[in-house]
Amino acid sequence: MRILLIDDHKLIVEGIKNSLSNYMTNVVIDVISDLHNYNIIDIVSRYDILILDINLNKGGDMDGLSLAKKILDVYPEKKICFLTGFDLPGYENEARRIGAYGFISKEVGIEELVNTIKMIMQGETVFPTKRIWLEELTEKEREILELYCHGHSRKDITYILGISMRTLANHLNVIYEKLDVSNYQEMVQKAIRMGYLLPKGEE
Repeated sequence: MRILLIDDHKLIVEGIKNSLSNYMTNVVIDVISDLHNYNIIDIVSRYDILILDINLNKGGDMDGLSLAKKILDVYPEKKICFLTGFDLPGYENEARRIGAYGFISKEVGIEELVNTIKMIMQGETVFPTKRIWLEELTEKEREILELYCHGHSRKDITYILGISMRTLANHLNVIYEKLDVSNYQEMVQKAIRMGYLLPKGEE
């Protein structure tokens, strides 16, 4: 079995590699911590399973989810598992949607990670116990949320998106309703918990 770990925290990913090597036999484990140095699409074809972090600061313009989408466009059957500290419902839902085989927290023990890898290699999908989801935001609603939370005024947003103030107000009302919030502060906090926005300092 050949495993590729992609995580820009070099110390952490080397530790994961060493732990897996101690628990698994007949396995080759390679690590990539800086995507700038590799043609990732050519490389991944050599591996049976890819384990990706979501927050890749050294991933150029791509986070782990975007990278996975790019890989799956070329290799739709490739087994991808996310191992991340951002185990938020929104990210998990997106991982399911794009066709990942697994989504697990970095808080798990090495034995659980090994079991997850074995299950995925057998063709099973491994996700946390099903959660109760709020209604998903549309692409336009996500775009408005991001612009709003990055300091743009309502006037700015209407100009950027080419919509009227009334249309923007309608979108915001729908966002509030879907996130089950009543004000801006609640919207931002809920958006972070649901994975629509990264926590401050992680963008």
